[in-house]
Amino acid sequence: MAIKLPRLAINWQSQPEMLRRYWDQAMNIIENIGAFTGSLVAGLGISFNPGTGVISLDTASTRNTDHSAVSVSAGTGLSGGGDLTANRTISLSTPVSVANGGTGSGTSAGARTNLGAASSATTITAGTGLSGGGDLTANRTLALTNTGVTANTYGSSTNIPTVTVDAQGRLTGATGNPIPVLGVGTYVPTLAGVANIDSVTSYICQYMRIGGVVTVSGKITVDATASATLTRLTATLPIGSTFTAAEQAGGTAASQVAGVSQIAKIFASGTLVEFAFVSNSAASQDFAFSFTYQIL
Repeated sequence: MAIKLPRLAINWQSQPEMLRRYWDQAMNIIENIGAFTGSLVAGLGISFNPGTGVISLDTASTRNTDHSAVSVSAGTGLSGGGDLTANRTISLSTPVSVANGGTGSGTSAGARTNLGAASSATTITAGTGLSGGGDLTANRTLALTNTGVTANTYGSSTNIPTVTVDAQGRLTGATGNPIPVLGVGTYVPTLAGVANIDSVTSYICQYMRIGGVVTVSGKITVDATASATLTRLTATLPIGSTFTAAEQAGGTAASQVAGVSQIAKIFASGTLVEFAFVSNSAASQDFAFSFTYQIL
């Protein structure tokens, strides 16, 4: 009696447990009946030698399935591929040139429109106080125009600036104005008789300067030689000046003796001031005076 074993195709790589069970079943049948008549057919991953009755697992070189008819194809944006008769490489293909940045337009003007950008015909116009500008076919520059004011530092500890500002807030004019020099002090003038003078005496006097003008006040004592005679004397200045005209200094001096007033005029004389009066007495008299002069 011949017993035919079940014919199974088993992949030993993925179903080793099933292979073991199949083998155990075959051995159990052989042991129980003592004889086996039939045929074994090798499945995937198994080889069988009918002459020796040896069943073997495939070696590493023979166990792979033939997939040479299968191909790998390169899709969009890729290159390479092919069937599996050899190693294949898939690569990125050459980049596709996209006109105008992929805006969906074939022209730069259309691209700007699609992007919502300004037209190249749009212009930038320089307003008041500016220069430059132009349409958008190129880069444009706006710059401040010159106002005519010389670049400089205006104003200092001795100078006050005067500036002119237009409606755009630009300086259109600038000049400097000297700050008047201020000064006060005291001094004792040097007196010298010129005519009809026996003696003169000076005292501490005070002065005040504002810019180029000085005011002096004080007291002197004059002893005239004779009465009813033109009397003259000079006095030095607290701040030097060189006069060219008598009117560049002016003032008066006054005295009173026994109820009689004596008035002297003061005027410029070279680098000095001169006192002049017609004496009403040959006695000594105190004069209070005040005069103002220009620094020249």
